[in-house]
Amino acid sequence: MSKISKKILSYLPRTLRYEFFRRTLALPRKLPDGLEIKLAESRDEYTQAFKILHDSYVDAGFMKKDPSGLRVTLYHLLKSTSTYVAVDRGEVIATMAMVRDSSFGLPMDKIYALEGFRNRGERIGEVSALAIRRDYRGHGGELLFCLIRLMWLHTLSSHRIDNFVIAVNPQKADLYRSILYFHDLPGHSTVDQYSFVQGAPAVGQWMNVKNSYETFEKAYAGKAPGQNIFDFLFRNQEEFLKQQLDSPYFTLFNQTLIDAQMRRYFLKDLSNVWEKTSEQEKQKFANSFDLKNPEDIFKSELELTPIDLTRQPRIEVDCPVRKFAVQQISQIAQVGVLQDLSPRGFKLLLRHKIPLELNSKANLEIALGPNLNSKVQARLSWYHENRVGFEVLAGDSSWADLSINLDSAGDRGKTKFEAA
Repeated sequence: MSKISKKILSYLPRTLRYEFFRRTLALPRKLPDGLEIKLAESRDEYTQAFKILHDSYVDAGFMKKDPSGLRVTLYHLLKSTSTYVAVDRGEVIATMAMVRDSSFGLPMDKIYALEGFRNRGERIGEVSALAIRRDYRGHGGELLFCLIRLMWLHTLSSHRIDNFVIAVNPQKADLYRSILYFHDLPGHSTVDQYSFVQGAPAVGQWMNVKNSYETFEKAYAGKAPGQNIFDFLFRNQEEFLKQQLDSPYFTLFNQTLIDAQMRRYFLKDLSNVWEKTSEQEKQKFANSFDLKNPEDIFKSELELTPIDLTRQPRIEVDCPVRKFAVQQISQIAQVGVLQDLSPRGFKLLLRHKIPLELNSKANLEIALGPNLNSKVQARLSWYHENRVGFEVLAGDSSWADLSINLDSAGDRGKTKFEAA
């Protein structure tokens, strides 16, 4: 679109402007031969993705050239980050990342207040690092929407994130508002300088991904195939969305295939990212892996010992609590949902605030899976808003078997996308 056309468009009322964007949608009907949309799996695919990201950000003025020729951040190497790539005949030509929230936080935390989502117990994930190789930018829209489709379906099937958040250039903000129904973050959503992209302006937005099926079904009813986001995202994708049922547990899986050796390769061998990282950030990064010593992030799991860990590793879950009884309160049904657990403890998200006292004991019946319940006795060890931490005192055999069975739940890092 020319600068003059953009100028004219900016004067239109918002409803007409949004309708214009929806009418000009041209969603791909079929992927070209040889093109594959997938999760990054190998060191080479990650390297190519980081190079494309570097070149795109340099071209856009979002970063200065790096001697490594790569854009690598600590967020890319978190176990909670999924990197998606478009691969044409073995070469990565486009990439996008989804950073699930963790103790390390999100890039947008630097400029936006996201605690409102967290205090409500809602999981958030930041859509980030979109880039297309220079010689393929003429196919940018096609590649962008194919990457979005994989990310969307993958999130719904494996991550169960409640909301996407995103920081976009102000010139692109209307596209996300009109086509994907993103909303501006409350408060000061527009910032003049965002350090993560070398001081470029940004608009903070969010979208309820959990309700997106209903949102898009209503908004795009009757639209032509090439302009129908609902059909494009969800039609004929039932098996993809049901893949989580392969597991007997209500469990979320970390999809990254980056291991300790790859962290060393990208942070030390190919770049000086680790060298430039502050000691405070290094420690925070290590904590996200439950490690005491930052340098231990470069050790394999076989090299680590229990003394290296800050706590027993947690498993992310969405496990409904069927029954709940605590000393000062009689039994309550459907009190809330377990959001992460280990054999020794768990975090409970309460549906409604109830009076609880530290060190009080509770008996819980927890649905670990669609057909698997467990009875646990626990002690309340901490609470904040409607999030409550418990130390497990005793559990039945189903609870004891949980961590062992999850280890063999299968590799979900090789999920691929086929065009509808």
